Amino acid sequence: MASSLHVHGFPEPLVDYTDTDVSDGRRLTVGSLFCDGELLAAQGRDTHFLALVKLSDPFQRLDGKRGRYCIVYRSLSQPCRDVLDEAWCSVRGFEYTYWQAKEIASVLTRLKAGHPVDLFEHFWIF
Repeated sequence: MASSLHVHGFPEPLVDYTDTDVSDGRRLTVGSLFCDGELLAAQGRDTHFLALVKLSDPFQRLDGKRGRYCIVYRSLSQPCRDVLDEAWCSVRGFEYTYWQAKEIASVLTRLKAGHPVDLFEHFWIF
């Protein structure tokens, strides 16, 4: 169940879009993030959106390492307020970063164990 959490240290609540179904059939999917793989987490805070995707095929980074995980960052024109608001669609700008499992081991371990993860605490975008 998607939820909205208020995390200490951030004034805006965290909106978790990971498992959100929208009544008109629109759903946040990996395809809507222009990635091919498995959506592990998708969260918004104010006008910022982060998604963690396990890629179907590793991405060759410029440092020569292969990243199996992708962080999708979107700068939004509308704030994330509710799991059904679809603010993640109102994109002003975006970027992708690629990570190896060992570089984000703490996030992956928490997700695998079913513990809550705040992507904004692990991936600094500001």
